[in-house]
Amino acid sequence: MGTEVDALALAARSVQNKVGEQNLWKAVMALRVWYFIAQGEGDEAEPMVASVEGRPQLLAFTDEDRAEAFTRHLEAKKGGPRAGLLEMDVPDAVEYAKELEGLNVETILFNTGEHAFSCSMTRLKDMYSRYVPRV
Repeated sequence: MGTEVDALALAARSVQNKVGEQNLWKAVMALRVWYFIAQGEGDEAEPMVASVEGRPQLLAFTDEDRAEAFTRHLEAKKGGPRAGLLEMDVPDAVEYAKELEGLNVETILFNTGEHAFSCSMTRLKDMYSRYVPRV
């Protein structure tokens, strides 16, 4: 699924490609889980919020391999033990994002590097309600 999301992320960058953006978010919302870098230990661990471009953003990953690669990057950059991973099913992750929005974390950033994409927490909730069918 990682390469599919990567291709969709690249296609969605075109301003003229609204369908590409819709397809990206449909694919992201259809994932079983999203991955996060753990901050804290054990039951106290929470998904990492980092300052990106001077603003707090929730870091999320669409696949475990990409999240693991980012933890290796952090380990090499900062030294010390590698951070663990957390995974949340998509409904729980969207609910968590809503809570963070109340703490002034306004953006969720998926993946890193050339395949990164992001949106506001408000837009995330909107896309979740639009692309996840109600049962």
